[in-house]
Amino acid sequence: KPDIGVRAIDRALSLSPGKPEWLLQRIECISAVGDKSAAMALAQQLLPNPFDSASMSSQFGYVLTKLGMFEEALPHFQRACELQPDNSQHFYNVATVHRSVGDFARATEALNTCLQLNPDSADTLLMRAGLRKQTRESNNVAELEAAYARSKDHPPNRLRVCYALAKELDDIGEFNRAFAYLSEGSELRRQQIQYDPADDLETMAAIQSSFGADQLRQSVDGHVNAEPIFVIGMPRSGTTLVERVLSHHSVVQSSGDIVAFSVELLKHCHQVTGPPTVSAMELAKRARSVDFEA
Repeated sequence: KPDIGVRAIDRALSLSPGKPEWLLQRIECISAVGDKSAAMALAQQLLPNPFDSASMSSQFGYVLTKLGMFEEALPHFQRACELQPDNSQHFYNVATVHRSVGDFARATEALNTCLQLNPDSADTLLMRAGLRKQTRESNNVAELEAAYARSKDHPPNRLRVCYALAKELDDIGEFNRAFAYLSEGSELRRQQIQYDPADDLETMAAIQSSFGADQLRQSVDGHVNAEPIFVIGMPRSGTTLVERVLSHHSVVQSSGDIVAFSVELLKHCHQVTGPPTVSAMELAKRARSVDFEA
């Protein structure tokens, strides 16, 4: 209920105006509502005020990365490293920013520092494996195999190490070994997620039945704006490829897989008169009656 969160944090700020921790919380709340522009504007105001604790610096850096403000996030992650140099997570965060802006050399440097502090950081091992194509002369297979042996009783760690090994072994041409690790990692991954394809099929059937030919023939007034380009398609059908082709145009910028539209749609669906519901069929029916312009 992000709307209630915004009201609550605004009340807190009325009692403690300008408190940086509360402003940071407000950024998270309005981001959850889907107002990215307002969140970015508030983040810009907060940028010149460094936090005095590593945890708050790290949290601010994380919020900035979620807003796509990677370069702005970097100094706050670096400050967390300075304030708490024995915490490997801070160096991992620095690496994620360097990777996002394409500075793979500095990303690798930060990951190596992270691994010095925590040799079994599975996320770090996996990210490092993906930063470059490994060679027979230069790879991390031996280090990964040692981490694999130590991860026996930690399935979440082991699946990431398996994926890292699969990546590096594939790079150096050991395809059978790579596939064995990939299979093991995928099996562990599947055990950890609760997913039933029937749920998605039910949702798609609900949309299909709710938005039939008769519904689509109706004239519906929406919000007239030529700015957004929606790339629509089934998973694994090439939508990301189309997005990347379009975003190479000089006047097109990719926003990635943002959730603003789905957040707004669900919010407006719940405003349609009727009892509270989580039924896919009921939500699909309500979607026909929302204020499309809003």
